[in-house]
Amino acid sequence: VQSTSRNAITCISGSNFENRPIDSEIVVKFENRGYSFSHQAQFLYIDRWSNFETWGGIRPPVEGETVSIPTGFSILLDVTPPKLGLLVIEGTLIFDDNDIELHCDYIMIRNGHL
Repeated sequence: VQSTSRNAITCISGSNFENRPIDSEIVVKFENRGYSFSHQAQFLYIDRWSNFETWGGIRPPVEGETVSIPTGFSILLDVTPPKLGLLVIEGTLIFDDNDIELHCDYIMIRNGHL
């Protein structure tokens, strides 16, 4: 477990090369309160925009670049990136709860989700 809040538990896990949701059971123990069970929890592997690993171990995209989010990939926009030239979304782009902005010359959504 990396962090917890009132409505979220963030965990670090191994790689998911299949890039699809995983169905599982989950049990959460609340200190001095008991347990919570979910028999049909669905987990989704999400890469953070700010993480170098999301971009193959190199720096995140810089101003004017073309960025593609392939089918089956989900990326959490956890920082405001520089203005992009083109953003092609075939997978999923999720905005973090923080005050995040996205500026692009063009955004193309091809069977993806924004």
